[in-house]
Amino acid sequence: MGGVTRGRRAEIQREASRIRAQCQRDGHAQERIVTTLRSALPELTALEAWRLALGWSRPQAIREVAAAYLADGLLPPGLTPAMLCRYEHGQE
Repeated sequence: MGGVTRGRRAEIQREASRIRAQCQRDGHAQERIVTTLRSALPELTALEAWRLALGWSRPQAIREVAAAYLADGLLPPGLTPAMLCRYEHGQE
């Protein structure tokens, strides 16, 4: 999302939340929510669309990743919200 302003990012978050809620009310599967988000909000990368489709903040996504690693007996990666943001926007 290079060049996207903070204001536009806030709009994207609000619109993604609205779309997600509507898709859930309509009984759509996660994959369809992701597709709908990416169609409506072309600035979203696949990674960010999946996070938003799940309704997760970046810190929550990091907690979920850590929990999955721990459940598999692995040490969680040293992921931070800033790192996840860069990954989501193709900067890593």
